Amino acid sequence: MFTDQYAYLLGTLILTPIWIMLYLHRRDLDKKLISISFIIGFLAILWSPFFWLDYWHPNYLFKFSFLSWQMGGVEDFLYGFFAGGIASVAYEEIFGKKFAKRKNRKHHWLLLTIPLIFLSIIGFSFSVFLHFNSLYAALISFFLGCLFIFFYRRDLLTDTILSGLVFGLITLGSYLIFLNIFPGIIQRWWYLEKISGKLFLGIPLEELFWAFGMGALGGPIYEFMMGIRLTKYTKK
Repeated sequence: MFTDQYAYLLGTLILTPIWIMLYLHRRDLDKKLISISFIIGFLAILWSPFFWLDYWHPNYLFKFSFLSWQMGGVEDFLYGFFAGGIASVAYEEIFGKKFAKRKNRKHHWLLLTIPLIFLSIIGFSFSVFLHFNSLYAALISFFLGCLFIFFYRRDLLTDTILSGLVFGLITLGSYLIFLNIFPGIIQRWWYLEKISGKLFLGIPLEELFWAFGMGALGGPIYEFMMGIRLTKYTKK
């Protein structure tokens, strides 16, 4: 019987086989998969302390710190790494899409990524300043980021919506496994009184909204950054 001390670590590893399968099956997407995985992994370490205050309080095996600044732990990086990578390429894998060879150079996409990042950060920070729950602040940030992408790349709307839905379903399945291994952990770790308190199959609704938001923003972000369009994928 596993104790709660290892629950977060083992929970992140539930996503590992999916990440490995995507990496092995879609080598044409390996740059996107790996780059987004590392980016989200490091961001998860930086942003996780906000969620300890009003969303949840998981157990860690090891936390990072820089001077007096407390950061997240190994588990946060692993979750961000696997979840971010899966969210970024799940749409292409399931719906048979690949990158078109020619890039759209109408805009300087890497330069547009800078205001996208700042918009997301400002959306989160401003929401926290207004005393929104950190999870809801993150959802607002996701929404603003998706709107920014859609403003310049309406062709990515399908990618945005379906990536969100697919990663939401993956998260739902992962949580059902997780809760079978660690029954009652939602009540022990989550501040249900500070969020809606509504559960779906024992999972806080906010977790599923979070998964949709991560997929919706993480799915098209690489195509937006690089100015790449998608086309039909035919396996050789």
